[in-house]
Parts: sequence; C-alpha cells; structure tokens
Amino acid sequence: MTSSSPTHSDSSGSSKHDSNQDSWEIVEGLRGVPASMQEPDRQEGFLLKRRKWPMKGWHKRYFVLEKGILKYAKRGPDMKKGKLHGCIDVGLSVMSIKKKAMCIDLDTENNIYHLKVKSPELFEEWVSKMRHHRVFRQNEIAMYPHERHLFNPHASSSPLSVIPSEK
Repeated sequence: MTSSSPTHSDSSGSSKHDSNQDSWEIVEGLRGVPASMQEPDRQEGFLLKRRKWPMKGWHKRYFVLEKGILKYAKRGPDMKKGKLHGCIDVGLSVMSIKKKAMCIDLDTENNIYHLKVKSPELFEEWVSKMRHHRVFRQNEIAMYPHERHLFNPHASSSPLSVIPSEK
C-alpha cells in the first residue's frame, strides 16, 4: 500500500540545506597540467590556533606562509630564532574554510589544524594567500616530484607533522 502524502525527509531535506549558510567549504587544489608559476608573496601575522588538551581553547600564534609551507611559533621573534611550534605543507593538506566563523582548517594526514582570523578583511587575505600557496606548492610537487621529499611532514617521526627546529 502506498501513501500519497510526502514523507518527512522529502519535504524537509531542501530547507535544511538552504538554511545552512555557514557550512564548511573545501578549497579546490591544482587541476590539469602543471605549469610554471610565479612564487606567491610571503604572508605573515597572528592567527588564533585551537588547542586541545592540556590547554584547551584558542591561542594566538605567529604564522609565516612561504613557498606553500605554513610555519608557526608563539611570537615573531621566536620564529626568527628558529623556535618553531610547527610546520604545515599546505600543498599536501586538505583546506576547508567557514566564512561566517572566519575559520580555516588544514587537514594533514596526521593532524587537523584549526585556525581562526579576527577580521573579515584578514580572513579573505589569508584565504586568498593560502589558495595561491597551495596551488604553487602542488604545482611544484607535480613538476618536480623528486623534490617533494625536501619538505614532507608525513615522513617526520613526529605525530604532529612538525619539523624539528635547528638549535
């Protein structure tokens, strides 16, 4: 016996999708044939990085994005001294953004980095730079696959995809 009235899932499916305006957007990577690209400009500044245990919450960290590699430290001077807290190859990461919340997630094989930007202008600037750096890095890996290992956070013995700083 069939019912002529629509089911709950049929009638509510589209409205739920339409009302979810602040969903995560996965940022596309390199498509097609790699081509030589100009190296993108360096981007640096403070972002908020979410931590879990033992100090839960959002912590201010200084980030530098250069040649498709995102490095971070507690402060700018620490970065100059080589006291890195971490290093992420954005070309090998899955990048998702949430515009309304101004969040950027970078998913490496071993870890997910949750970043937050304080102003809409800075958010757009960081997202734009990260897109360019990702494609640049992916292009570099596609054109010179043997050089991929010059920076490969997944080959590191650390579970956090961090390159140890030189002392």
